[in-house]
Amino acid sequence: MWVFLLANYSDLPEVIPQHYNAYGKADDFGSKSNLFILAGIASLLNIGLSALKKYPHHYNYSVEITKENAIRQYAIATRMLRYVKLILVLIFSSLVIKTIFIAKGGSHELGFWFLPIALVCLVGSIAYFIILSIRSK
Repeated sequence: MWVFLLANYSDLPEVIPQHYNAYGKADDFGSKSNLFILAGIASLLNIGLSALKKYPHHYNYSVEITKENAIRQYAIATRMLRYVKLILVLIFSSLVIKTIFIAKGGSHELGFWFLPIALVCLVGSIAYFIILSIRSK
């Protein structure tokens, strides 16, 4: 994401889409430097979730943690964080890359399916791991 952003930054117009409505159409425009904020948020989330997965004993669990299930529950929780991290990085990277393509005239919208697919992937993966955790008491 960062390499693509830096490689294309000088070719971007000064004003680019910076917000999209639920249908994926740009509804607000701003400075191209706002892409660095988006990429920065993605990087901070990536770093934060990477650090957080080292401390599974501090998470809140939907089941009681015992000596018998601790290792299994910690493994499920850290795997969930890895999936959430991957999905968030893909979402933010897609936003940055698609915004660059839109700004360069390649398209005019993210597409209707971007938001529903992103939400289903994120919420669905979290729900899957919560159910897995409950079933693996």
